[in-house]
Amino acid sequence: MILARAAADADLLVVGSHGYGTFSGVLPGSVTEDCLDEAACPVIVIPAALEDERNRVRNAELAMERGPAPTLSAPGSTAPPLPDMAGLADHAGLESLPLEVCLRLLDSVPVGRVSFYTGGEVVTLPVNHVVDGQDVVFRAGRGSKLSAAERQDLVAFEADDYDLRTRTGWSVLVKGRAEVVHEDPEIQRLGHLGLYPWVTAVDHPFWIRIRPASVTGRQTPLTSSG
Repeated sequence: MILARAAADADLLVVGSHGYGTFSGVLPGSVTEDCLDEAACPVIVIPAALEDERNRVRNAELAMERGPAPTLSAPGSTAPPLPDMAGLADHAGLESLPLEVCLRLLDSVPVGRVSFYTGGEVVTLPVNHVVDGQDVVFRAGRGSKLSAAERQDLVAFEADDYDLRTRTGWSVLVKGRAEVVHEDPEIQRLGHLGLYPWVTAVDHPFWIRIRPASVTGRQTPLTSSG
């Protein structure tokens, strides 16, 4: 009705009709019917092509089969869960990786980089780490990393790997809050994950955990040489 009134001064109104419902593609839909009843000018109705209707139905069926996208949010977070953007390509043509692949890749390399804000600047430092569930865990001595974790600051953690010969590689980025692990039973459990600092000249008695709010990963597309 709103469309018909908006076209009150028109000489001709052309309306596309999907005819959603039981008689899709056969009978006009409610919007088209309103235009036919209310328009003061002649109305031409263009029905949707049968192939368009078949594609619409098939797309809906595929969406139902896939179900809701996996989500990841920080424990206790009130923010809406973040969708897993797997299967999409970014503006640079890199392929997005699903969450489970991101976690597996993070666990496949011994060293990553943690970034945080301290002393008025952003600092990025390498750490050797392990993956515990969906959390990134590493050890540290007293210093800026421990201070950031004690404040439960927002941090970013990145790890990657690449092959110069094939010009392929991947990168995974974790964003979340760092926290110090204080509970003795949890410290003992983490001690069995096989994480040992490479630098042994200085003691690293503190365990730091990154609780992720988002985990994203990308890889260069795999192309055949043809």
